[in-house]
Amino acid sequence: MTRLYTIPKEKVKPFTLIERAYFGRESSESVWKILDAAAIAANDEIARAHAGRIGKCSLKSNHYLATNLFDKNGECFDGYGSFWGCNSKFCQPCQKRAASGNQKSARQAIENTPMRKRVKHFCWVKNKQIPERERLRTIVLTMPNTKATCLLALEILQYGWALFRKRKFYSDYITGVVKSHEFTVRVDDSYHAHSHLLVGGFFIPEHLLKAEWKYCVEKAFIEFGFDYAALTEHLPDADKLNVQIKLVHSLDKALKEVCKYMTKNESWAKIPAAHLLELANVKRFPRMFDMGGRFRDTARRFNKRAALIKARRKAKADAAKQAEQEKLNAANHDQYYVQTNGIIDGEQKPKIQLTRKRKKNWRDRVGFLGSQVYLTLLDKEINKTVEVRKSFLAKKYPLSSFSDHTDFVWHRANIEFIDELSEERVEDWENSPEYKYFWLFDAHYRTQVGGAVC
Repeated sequence: MTRLYTIPKEKVKPFTLIERAYFGRESSESVWKILDAAAIAANDEIARAHAGRIGKCSLKSNHYLATNLFDKNGECFDGYGSFWGCNSKFCQPCQKRAASGNQKSARQAIENTPMRKRVKHFCWVKNKQIPERERLRTIVLTMPNTKATCLLALEILQYGWALFRKRKFYSDYITGVVKSHEFTVRVDDSYHAHSHLLVGGFFIPEHLLKAEWKYCVEKAFIEFGFDYAALTEHLPDADKLNVQIKLVHSLDKALKEVCKYMTKNESWAKIPAAHLLELANVKRFPRMFDMGGRFRDTARRFNKRAALIKARRKAKADAAKQAEQEKLNAANHDQYYVQTNGIIDGEQKPKIQLTRKRKKNWRDRVGFLGSQVYLTLLDKEINKTVEVRKSFLAKKYPLSSFSDHTDFVWHRANIEFIDELSEERVEDWENSPEYKYFWLFDAHYRTQVGGAVC
């Protein structure tokens, strides 16, 4: 089990915005070097393409720093981001963006799901129905450390969780859940896979929870061909199965703990090359984040509402551009096929329905083109995306300044935009967020430069 590249463990936690931006990009670059070295040694085309995507995502020109951004309230702030994302599990900035989205959806679901004060549920200790108040709790479910591959450890954990959520104990005590899986690499090259839960429900007896979870994990290990008793016989107590329950006093801290990352960045350097390549070639990764129960119902309700608003806007735009859309459909008629489901011996006429063909996954394109040709074509797609994103950001934040990680400033504050905007919004100009931001920007400009905008 060779180590192909070493990531230095961070000694000082980055606090400033610029330090966080540079740390995320450099972390992604380090993982790219690890995976690329493993892919070249194994001559793995899919893994080389995967490493190439991470490498292009970690380029200095793909990341930007922004100053003097403003929100809907006209408040000024600084920020950072990337133009194109590889969406890889190995990429720290992409995982951070995904975690931020998960936190947002989980917060929306929890805040719009009221905790009921007196609900009857079956208590296993008293063996009867009792009324009780729902409260938020965090739960950590661990399983014994295993020296199997990293992917197999995650699959065992996922299977154990699937068994656990079907148990009667789960339905009696937990009414809503936000779940995420995580793993760490220990000194003896074993994997410590565990789950973080943010649950809404009733008081959970810890000894009963541990017994139920142990039953599910033991059954999962047996299902994957492991002897659970022999596996845990010589393990210390710290590496065996365990559970931990805490009341939630701060929703922000609980969400950050549950929705953070799949593993720490320095863990990738500790994973053997064969295990790393196995993770890189997975087409459908085990689901690392999920919601269930009442939280999932609330999330679906809000998703339907957002989808309805989006559909109305799309219908309005399609009505205005009906002629152009018909020409586009005629030009791209080869992208559609006819569905003839429901035909029974000619008794029913075929129902013609235009359905767009599903876009191929990038791994399918690599298998057809090869990694080198695919990465060459990907460069063109990334360059086009970067130009579109730059144009969008410059139009959305005309008074902001943007630069990449090479210190190249590709957009500066456009003061003349204020005059054009004020002419377009004569009536509502004083109530607009741009008006509030203008005076904040003017005060900032006086302080930093010594002059005034107007």
